[in-house]
Amino acid sequence: MENDELKEELKILLDSIPEEVLKEILVYIKDVKKRSVSNVKLTHKMIQIIREDRELMKKLAG
Repeated sequence: MENDELKEELKILLDSIPEEVLKEILVYIKDVKKRSVSNVKLTHKMIQIIREDRELMKKLAG
């Protein structure tokens, strides 16, 4: 996807999100902006692993 297309799709999604959630998204985006690309990618991979192995994580935590 082109940069302009991504921005437009994000705008469409953001227009349908409640204000409280928008505030959280803004904080998240500002935090991501401060990080390096490799750090963001690593965080994304970790979140993906946790989502995929949710049951395993629950067993390890409990």
